[in-house]
Amino acid sequence: MQQWIKEVLLPYSERRIHEHNLPRDSHIILLLDAWAVHKSEEFRLFLQTHFPHIHLVYVPANCTGQLQVADVVLQRPFKHGIRQRFSLWCADILREQVRTNDLLGLAPYLKMSQIKPRLLEWVVSSWSKLQQGRDYIKMGWHSCVTSMFDVHDPVKRAQVVEDVALQQLEAKAFIPAGDEEVEEANESEHDEDEQKDELDILKERQFGSRKSARKRQQAHAFGHQLVSSQIQIDSDSDSN
Repeated sequence: MQQWIKEVLLPYSERRIHEHNLPRDSHIILLLDAWAVHKSEEFRLFLQTHFPHIHLVYVPANCTGQLQVADVVLQRPFKHGIRQRFSLWCADILREQVRTNDLLGLAPYLKMSQIKPRLLEWVVSSWSKLQQGRDYIKMGWHSCVTSMFDVHDPVKRAQVVEDVALQQLEAKAFIPAGDEEVEEANESEHDEDEQKDELDILKERQFGSRKSARKRQQAHAFGHQLVSSQIQIDSDSDSN
């Protein structure tokens, strides 16, 4: 995060300051989710010491789907674009099989060795199309911020400053008690499990222990099944 602040956020803010002819000492409001690293004392102390003009605002845990712009307006069309390109690719395969009367289905094409080379192309294509719709971002800021509190209203801004001066409003950053680290760790572990569908013969195989810490779900019986513990074997029966 410290490297991201120095190499991404600050150069970006300098370009925006120059573009909009703002004062050189303009302040920055940095909106972050409730990840443990974002809330860590080390990171907050780093900003207070070296970049006091950067002010942290946290999205409460489990609210990114309603209050974080990227999740609200960017993630969904981006993922939809990837799924759409995958569907078109599958349709082309099936159309060619029908034309040649060689109906193999999709199973031979759904291996990671087939998907991975094309996945990057789908990601870049979906992202490139998304970059053309900057209105998405404006709409997201309106939904997540302006619709609840219009930061562009000078009257409301003046009222907030007055409330802070009169100590009627806490000026320090609110640090959410919840944490999204657990949810992200579970998602990351799930992704790793799905990526291990190819056998790497160069790695030493481990047996007798599970690599994943996820809790296994109990299998539920369905239909007509034989229960081996209830089968009685008569040792005196004729082998014929």
